[in-house]
Amino acid sequence: MAVETPTGPQTRRFTADEVWQMVDAGIIHEDEPVELIDGQLIIVSPQGWSHERSIGHLTRILTLTYGE
Repeated sequence: MAVETPTGPQTRRFTADEVWQMVDAGIIHEDEPVELIDGQLIIVSPQGWSHERSIGHLTRILTLTYGE
């Protein structure tokens, strides 16, 4: 019987607690641009001025609609 081998790199998913432990241990800096998405640490792009403007606009709309 043949054993199938993975065709790509093997990965390990993390929990939020594990990521915080990595931050506490200095493995990941707390200001490092990463997000934990579905157990994977994803490097994210720095937010530019257009992103900040969009977030501010959306925040105003939601605040007017739903209140503080």
